[in-house]
Amino acid sequence: MRIKADFELNTNWLIKDYRRIFVSLIKSIFTTYDPLLINQLYGGEESKRKVNKPFTFSVYFPDFKKIETDKVVCGNKVNLIFSSNNELLLTAFYNGLKSQSKRVIGTNDPIEFNLKYVLLLPNHSIKGNKILFKTLSPILINKENTDLYIDPTNTEFDLYFKRSIINQAATFSVPCRIEDITYEIKSMKKLPLTHYHQTMTSWLGEFILEAPVGVLQLVYDTGIGVRRSQGFGMLEIIKTF
Repeated sequence: MRIKADFELNTNWLIKDYRRIFVSLIKSIFTTYDPLLINQLYGGEESKRKVNKPFTFSVYFPDFKKIETDKVVCGNKVNLIFSSNNELLLTAFYNGLKSQSKRVIGTNDPIEFNLKYVLLLPNHSIKGNKILFKTLSPILINKENTDLYIDPTNTEFDLYFKRSIINQAATFSVPCRIEDITYEIKSMKKLPLTHYHQTMTSWLGEFILEAPVGVLQLVYDTGIGVRRSQGFGMLEIIKTF
């Protein structure tokens, strides 16, 4: 299930590494509803590396203008879509949002998020095993246990893309074998970006993914690739075959 939240900001620009601002915003929303939930999801440096958080999000700027050297001129409106297969997280996010209409994130150049609208989006229950997806946020695929990120033009992409799906399915106890996965990239745009001061190669586009129904539902609900809970890998369904 997905929740859409519309905000107005006290600024018309954000740093280029803006996704970490929204990570802080989501933490603030969870904390409002259930402080213990934050410890379960983010408690301690070791937990940050090991806890596979069952959610993803995307950010859209309706009045986006341009990207400059060190900032994004985005206008003062932002749409945040939060997606999860976990009812507890969805409840915490929704109730946390509704309980506080204004939030201030950051201490140096603090950003005010003024909530204007919250909408529960229609639930998509996937039935088929082949779907044409498009990206709502960039996808990150890394070589396992490294900080090297690759895109579909890399000769090793096929291996690590499938392994990423297999590892994600195993984490959430969804049966899947590597031979169950086939895909076709229909369009692709490479997107270099900076996240937490690290330069990464991500990509946007459309692709057909064929896999067990449970796997397709998982990647739709919680994203695909790595760093999904940091605003990467959110997908939208274009067509079910």
